[in-house]
Amino acid sequence: PEHAHAITQARVVAISDMATDPLTRDSYERLARPMGLRAMLDIAIRVQGRLTGVLRFSHLDTPRTWSPEEQGFASSIADFVALAQAAGRRRALEEQLRQSQKMEAVGVLAGGVAHDFNNLLTAILGYCHLGLARLTAEHPARACSEEILKAAERAAGLTKQLLAYSRKQVLAPRLLNPNEVITGMEG
Repeated sequence: PEHAHAITQARVVAISDMATDPLTRDSYERLARPMGLRAMLDIAIRVQGRLTGVLRFSHLDTPRTWSPEEQGFASSIADFVALAQAAGRRRALEEQLRQSQKMEAVGVLAGGVAHDFNNLLTAILGYCHLGLARLTAEHPARACSEEILKAAERAAGLTKQLLAYSRKQVLAPRLLNPNEVITGMEG
């Protein structure tokens, strides 16, 4: 825990002898010694001030002092890794933006198509109502005309949903009885 805390606070944690250093001596026998580790140099990798990783150099078997040049070299590598991580995040954010723009374009397109389709449905519904007004209940074309009217009304409902989506409006949900919906589709 002391070592983990140290790396969150400092850029470089250089430990010459893990067996005696106050940051690692409590965990040395349990963790480092079985792997043969004796000295380590940890460099914090930070992107926009946030710790994103640790670059570790280890030395086996004997204590070792890490020179300022080695620490500088390790810091340069950690900086390179941080730049690569930042570039990767930037690319991911750019891709999210492109995807968002595509979705917005789809919404605009859906709205335009739905608007034009809604105009066509208005004519279909109008002519269907006029035709039904002229047909008697016994007329053979009456049942077909009523089915056309039902289908056009369902299409108008779907178009209304598309228009609401493209305008980013909140739809008013309503309860449906599945039996009524299925029965309405029987014809």
